[in-house]
Amino acid sequence: MEKQETMENAKSGIINLFQNAAMDLLNISYYVYLKIMSVPGREPELLKFALEQYEQTEPTENAQLEKVFTRDEKDSYEDTYGKNVDGMLEAFLKKGLDSETFYQELWKGIQENPVLETDKEKAFAFYFILIDVRIPYFELEPGIEMSNEEYINIQNELSEEMKRARFILYAPTKQKTARTSRLIHMLDQLGDERQKAVFMAQILNIFGKSVTDNLLSGLIEKGVLEEVKKP
Repeated sequence: MEKQETMENAKSGIINLFQNAAMDLLNISYYVYLKIMSVPGREPELLKFALEQYEQTEPTENAQLEKVFTRDEKDSYEDTYGKNVDGMLEAFLKKGLDSETFYQELWKGIQENPVLETDKEKAFAFYFILIDVRIPYFELEPGIEMSNEEYINIQNELSEEMKRARFILYAPTKQKTARTSRLIHMLDQLGDERQKAVFMAQILNIFGKSVTDNLLSGLIEKGVLEEVKKP
């Protein structure tokens, strides 16, 4: 286990590790996990820091560290523990916790998960959470809720808009941003927030993952969204 450190030193160490471009992320995650463990009683705070800092840190270093996981071990750990970690994360996400409580519960979940016995197994869980597209965690405002009847009524109201959106999504275009900007313009033309919610729900649910991925790529290219992590 990593020797006990100050909070400031642990955070600095985590940033330095994420800047290490000479190793794959799973092995880097093992050393980040040890850094989190190095400040007893403050682990959830460091977990939050690490999960939020990862995407903000540009790799600049090339320091060598001892490799902990082989490629075969990585595949084996994903097969053995991946679904368990996904299920644990999903359960905490569904609770709609405040940020501080979420990271406290997540850390407790990693430590008390009966399947994760060793530091390597727990470090793998940290890595698998780190690369999840739903991380870092955000507290969300209440979303719009409506009955099935209201949803269907609004869906019928938007039948022409959905036909136009379908054409925009599938028609050839020189740039993804052109497609995206047209859809954003359509959203702007819908004055009612409930119509906007149904419009986006229809796009996400009906037109399939490949089209949705193209739309997300366009939003990223346009700067509306930041680039997402790999699943």
